[in-house]
Amino acid sequence: MKKTEVAEGRCYNMHYLDDSESPLDVLIHLTTWLTYVETKVDHKWDDGDYIFPAVSKISKSVIKTDAVYTYCENARVEWGKKMSEQAVITLLNCAVRDINRNGVTTRGYVRQQWQGIWFTSHTFRRAGTQYRFMFAPPKRRWSLRMVKWWTGWTQNESAETLRRYLLDQAAADEDTQNADSLAPDREAHVGRLTTFSRRKH
Repeated sequence: MKKTEVAEGRCYNMHYLDDSESPLDVLIHLTTWLTYVETKVDHKWDDGDYIFPAVSKISKSVIKTDAVYTYCENARVEWGKKMSEQAVITLLNCAVRDINRNGVTTRGYVRQQWQGIWFTSHTFRRAGTQYRFMFAPPKRRWSLRMVKWWTGWTQNESAETLRRYLLDQAAADEDTQNADSLAPDREAHVGRLTTFSRRKH
């Protein structure tokens, strides 16, 4: 799926989701953001404002370090301009750089665990597709046709691209989990490096 092939003019209806899918509940998060802006940022919404406005003065280089501050707190907001994809990506990396697997803040965790990694919007596109097709609760899984519609795949997109998006990662994850079957603490390390493999390296 190429970023340039997203369907134009498509309208998506938002609905409140079950508690089990609350992290994916766009409607709740959007409402929270709108309220936050009005109460914390002290901004009064105007018809010319973008819900996700342009943000500047964010240091990409600082985010890749273990510095105490990311300086995202010094960002400048321009409500009358829309946020660029690059700004979204930078803010994403700003938000996740210190979060470890248990949701606890550990300075520089992402950089220390995955050298040179830089999350992009592709993170959401691929992971979201895989979740809805394979990993969501059975009653909430989507057909391939529905996944294609929501992600904006073009009608002539090759079957090979769909297969790579949906199945290759699942096969790789299964190999990783099977290889870890003898780990004493297997439940805590499914799909991750074990204590033993860390010692080997």
